[in-house]
Amino acid sequence: MPVVKVEQTDDTAVVLDLLTRWKTDTHAFVRSDRMVHWVARLAEQPVGVLTGTHDFGNWSLLERYQHLTDDDEGSYVTAMFVEPALRSHGIGAALLRAFVAQARSAGSPVVVAWPDEDEEGREERVRFFERNGFAFLDFPGGVHEPWLMGLPLNGRRAC
Repeated sequence: MPVVKVEQTDDTAVVLDLLTRWKTDTHAFVRSDRMVHWVARLAEQPVGVLTGTHDFGNWSLLERYQHLTDDDEGSYVTAMFVEPALRSHGIGAALLRAFVAQARSAGSPVVVAWPDEDEEGREERVRFFERNGFAFLDFPGGVHEPWLMGLPLNGRRAC
């Protein structure tokens, strides 16, 4: 397989085109000036996208991070899509690595991801994030909700 090029982009038309191949209602993932967008290209053709933000701060929801304040900004993967025929070739992992590196540079204590409410393919998405170091997050009172995952950026893998 040829080399995949991953780059940050401001080209919202490309981002929207890729995201609407996944879901029809994706404008919220793109229109905010808080969002960053990463696109993967194969032979100059866009084949994958990751959108996210580096100003997540809803720490009261997360048991391990309740000591953080509104001034502590984490990172959040809001949407991610790779062309189905090209999955399992490292494209999603390359997009995620680029976003995580940017989060680390921004000083984020954690990258949070929601593998999606859509049940179809959810197990595959959970395994993808697990392979990339993410684990399910615990909520206050020790409640474990199997939907929100995180990757701490302080060198520890467990959340």
